[in-house]
Amino acid sequence: MVMHRASCSLVHDEDEDTDSSNASQQDATPRLIILLRSSNWPMALERMRTHPQESIWRGFDGETALHSAFVDCTKHVPFPIVLGLASGNEDLVSSQMRECTVLDSILLSLCDVLRMPKKIPTYEFRLRFQVIHKLISLDIKVIGEHSLKYLFHLSRIGVDADSFASSSHRASIDSKKNKHGVSQMNFIFALMDLVLYVDEHKHLRKAGDRPYKNFLNRLIAARSRFEFPMLVLNLALERFGTIGCTEYDITNRTPLIHVILSAESEKSNRETKVIILRKILEEAPGNASLPYLGNNFPLHLAIRQGYQWESVLEPIVLDCTSALTEIDPATNLYPFLQSAAIGLPLDTIFKLLQTNPNVVSSL
Repeated sequence: MVMHRASCSLVHDEDEDTDSSNASQQDATPRLIILLRSSNWPMALERMRTHPQESIWRGFDGETALHSAFVDCTKHVPFPIVLGLASGNEDLVSSQMRECTVLDSILLSLCDVLRMPKKIPTYEFRLRFQVIHKLISLDIKVIGEHSLKYLFHLSRIGVDADSFASSSHRASIDSKKNKHGVSQMNFIFALMDLVLYVDEHKHLRKAGDRPYKNFLNRLIAARSRFEFPMLVLNLALERFGTIGCTEYDITNRTPLIHVILSAESEKSNRETKVIILRKILEEAPGNASLPYLGNNFPLHLAIRQGYQWESVLEPIVLDCTSALTEIDPATNLYPFLQSAAIGLPLDTIFKLLQTNPNVVSSL
């Protein structure tokens, strides 16, 4: 990653000598920083031992020794370097350089790595993840304001480094055929799991917890804040759909309920929501039978949102026909009457009744 230094302007003439002196001190880059930028780890470790004061150096733009260590995206930063720099420097991990935390710098550098034709060995991805995990455990504030945005940008590149926005991609993705291979995608998913987990202000996952717990819920919920490719969600559904789509999060929502209730926006329009909803039902049949808070079935929620038969209601009904005989708690009406009460098109009302006409006998 190329680093651009910000120039420092002088405000008062009378302070010129003092400012020039300070600038000279800043320009005198410590030997440790030079060694870190060049990824000379053995000499950097020795320098940290003999000149520990150089570990707290800061550049004009906020660069710290940790930022310097992660400058070269092609090099893995060893554990001892990270621990040595962070030890005794409590605020170093979350320090920002041009509004970027160390984690942000790592994520951006990984974007560069995935753009390169050179393959990174699987073991190195594991090592890089361990370093990131350690940084987050040292200071959760290393997850900055832009970290998730950079993370999703990384996922785009990881799914397909050549053309992640191409509409010609298949909805179903075979990760084994991905340009960067399975290990890289596993690495990206592990990163997303870790960062999304901590971003929800929870503690780091305990060793005994199942990996990717509620991952789909967090991923779908994050779509309302960040734009990331459908390819990532499709891949996540294919990997974790069977179990992941049946999980309830702390808001008592499953991924399907999250999709139905999510707000409309430019980044999450209704057409995209329909695609996600159909994909969930395809990967995890029976999901439409899982209610939300009481007896609010996905069919009730979808009707309240104004969805029509062909787009959303049909696949939900086919997945859970018994929902047609469940009364909507909000209106005390059966689904076909509920749809009529809110003014849905006649063909939608007719289809809901036609699919299970016996519900009339219950009136």
